[in-house]
Amino acid sequence: MSHRGARRALAAALAASIPATARPVADAAGARVVRARRASTLETSGARRRPEPSSSRVGGVALASAAAAAAAAAAAAAAAAASPADCRECVAIGSLPYDAAERVQGWLFAAGASLHRVEIRPIDAGASGGHAEDHGFGLFVKKNEDDAKNAEESETQKTSSAAGAAAWLFGGGAKPVVLASVPMRLAVSADAAANHDTPAGAVFREMLESGEIDERLAVMLLLIVERRRGEGSPIKAYVDALPKPGEHKTPLFYDANEMKALRGTNLHRAVSAQRRRLASVLKDSAIPAGKKLMRAVASHVPPEEREKKTGGGWLPWWLGGGNGKRDLRRRRATKPSAKPITMDEFLWAYATFWSRALALPIGPDPEASGAVEAIVPGIDFANHSCARPNARWAVANASGREGATAGEPTVTLECLSVPGPGEEVLISYGDKPNEELLFVHGFAERENPHDALVLHPHWMKHADDDDDGGGGGGGGPGKKTFDETTAEGRAAAELDAEVRGARLTLSRVRGIPLQVILPQHPPPGGLKDLPTDVVRTLEVWGFTPEALEAELHASFGGAIEGNEEAAKAGGVRGRPDAAARKTAAIEGLKLALEAQNARMDAATGMGGGGGGGAETSAPAGSRKAIAAAVAAASSRRVDEVVAADPLAPAVARQAAVYRSGVARMTRRYVDEVSKWR
Repeated sequence: MSHRGARRALAAALAASIPATARPVADAAGARVVRARRASTLETSGARRRPEPSSSRVGGVALASAAAAAAAAAAAAAAAAASPADCRECVAIGSLPYDAAERVQGWLFAAGASLHRVEIRPIDAGASGGHAEDHGFGLFVKKNEDDAKNAEESETQKTSSAAGAAAWLFGGGAKPVVLASVPMRLAVSADAAANHDTPAGAVFREMLESGEIDERLAVMLLLIVERRRGEGSPIKAYVDALPKPGEHKTPLFYDANEMKALRGTNLHRAVSAQRRRLASVLKDSAIPAGKKLMRAVASHVPPEEREKKTGGGWLPWWLGGGNGKRDLRRRRATKPSAKPITMDEFLWAYATFWSRALALPIGPDPEASGAVEAIVPGIDFANHSCARPNARWAVANASGREGATAGEPTVTLECLSVPGPGEEVLISYGDKPNEELLFVHGFAERENPHDALVLHPHWMKHADDDDDGGGGGGGGPGKKTFDETTAEGRAAAELDAEVRGARLTLSRVRGIPLQVILPQHPPPGGLKDLPTDVVRTLEVWGFTPEALEAELHASFGGAIEGNEEAAKAGGVRGRPDAAARKTAAIEGLKLALEAQNARMDAATGMGGGGGGGAETSAPAGSRKAIAAAVAAASSRRVDEVVAADPLAPAVARQAAVYRSGVARMTRRYVDEVSKWR
């Protein structure tokens, strides 16, 4: 397989684990990349060049220069020298989260970052709800406004050019206020990996060039390497501030009990598929690459460890320079483990990359459409709000970009109006539905104006259809069952299988996905207000067997115009007219909604074969029918109550927000589509 083919195969394996609503988008306004940051999420752009060992590109200096290591060593001193107001609460409280926030701020200050008006602090669980351990860090406006203003004035020359370069983000020539700026050289990127300060840099470059790994996997491996280096890592303070393995709240880390909260939803299937594919990537790519990298890092001995000054000369520590035993113990303590990368480590790095990386619009060719994906320490602590973002990130002084100056390239955090002292600085990760937010970032928003309903064909089997309570033991809500002990049952089963196969074949011929994404509110104009590709997909789902046969015959018979008469002569009916297509689309949508409802009900044991079949078949108005309706409503209310409970465990609450949103949108469409003609 060629190098390019190997890279594409790796990217495809990773990409297949991402649900449809979670596809990468480089938002020009500064939205995060999402990866899952939306049909190939981890594929490498063909236009993107391989990293070269140059400090001119993003992240090329952060791990390559001795200055970075020195900066890390001086982090504690820098934090102590900073304004007391900057870390007053850290010192006052002294808890572990505040200590980590203080250390990473000190590291950023020493490395050249400027937090003009903001500080890194743990999220206040009392203000945001839930348990303290369920929350990470955030960026907050400094409470001492005088210190913030003094910091801003001292940075006037630095920030003026950045503000001018980013004014286009806000429109109208508005001049934004810079809240923070981080040098591009601190970015954790593929370039940082290729310019690593150990022999691992050469290994990274070789694997990137050969296609053994792609840029995204390189960043994930770099995170694992630096975490294993411990005290020897120049970015230890930053790595320590990241969520630890297992602390991410995305469904990828849900246990078996927590996964039950996703039964009947698209994410249940997506997470199951993601875990299988990531296990394959770990085995085939991450572990072999990790072995090479760990050997390379282990072979590196820093100069200060190799030689110790004794008397009038320098001697290697193993020949008597310095305290040999003490230095040996220290080197062993910071030497990365040579053990194979574990699944926990890989999942940690995977989740860290996708939840924190930005698509930076820079590169060797400013006119290229591609972006460099990187994690920017400091900026990545800004949290998301779809309803009330008060800041955006931008790139300043990038070579070739409008407004660039001779200053150092930076990533800035800026706003038009500075929030009040103590308020959290929030950005938007993009117009993302809750399905994507929960899958990638581990949270969902109750009042998300960008939420969307994702439906799959009624005949598609879901991964959770055979789970206990997930499919009622009847092959899943979307699959018919037949009594194959009789000739009639066997014939019906064969016909059903043929029809499902025809729908799948026609979908592939048309090049349409096996899903539709609908706005959260049904369009007032019905089908005519839906995108054309959505309507064409729904048609396939609702075509009668005769219409399917005609469409397939036309598709495989060459030019449609020249084969219509031949099709009729062969006993195949003509293709459906506009009215028949509309009817088919509405029918396909109804069937998909019914299947979605059945999966949701079955997951909670309320009908659909999940234990409520007898009640749902009772005559309307009977006691059993009323009891079944009350039980179903109670089940829906449970999700609504948990979603609104700030004291509920984070995982249960976020899953309930997502599930209740899916249920509400499904009910809306069921009600409205019944009126469409």
